[in-house]
Amino acid sequence: MHSAERNRETAVAESSGFTMVYLFTTFPKSTETFMQREVRAMLARGVNLRVYSLLDQVGDFMV
Repeated sequence: MHSAERNRETAVAESSGFTMVYLFTTFPKSTETFMQREVRAMLARGVNLRVYSLLDQVGDFMV
């Protein structure tokens, strides 16, 4: 997804009051720090966010 498209979708998420959901096989995963940064960025922007992991956590994730 391009940056402009992501920014537009984030603006819609912030203004509409809907909840964005991330569904991972495992989260957090130490090899996928980019996803942890993305989750933190969405939370910092005020997006109502839910994160679900299908399997057990494999590490700690601190917001």
